[in-house]
Amino acid sequence: AFHTESTQLVSVEVYTKQGSFEGYTTSMDNWSTFAVAVVQGEGNGRFTQIEKKHVEMSRTVRKGEMLSFYITLTVPELRYTNGDSPNENYSINSDLSILEGLGVGTYHLSSDTKIYSPRIFNGRVDYIIH
Repeated sequence: AFHTESTQLVSVEVYTKQGSFEGYTTSMDNWSTFAVAVVQGEGNGRFTQIEKKHVEMSRTVRKGEMLSFYITLTVPELRYTNGDSPNENYSINSDLSILEGLGVGTYHLSSDTKIYSPRIFNGRVDYIIH
């Protein structure tokens, strides 16, 4: 789930890659599609959910493994919070750590991508422990 100011239909795409995002912000190469959906925006301060039926792949994450995620909308209405330092723990529990990352000012990564750093993902990560 993510935060958007929109209360209209929103096109959202989620991509993932093994390891850090560092060095992989100028191209969509090495990123795999995780989910694609058109969802109803819930507005500022409320979670907008991506239903499970829109997830194109599942990921098994092993202890110590790092995955990066790139979440984008086709309009500039994805909300984030300014951070302190990229790759620093923002939220951590006994199962996983969510690190600070970057904000991206373009739809799809390219050599023209405007980077805003550091940024914190405003959303929720749902997961299952096996």
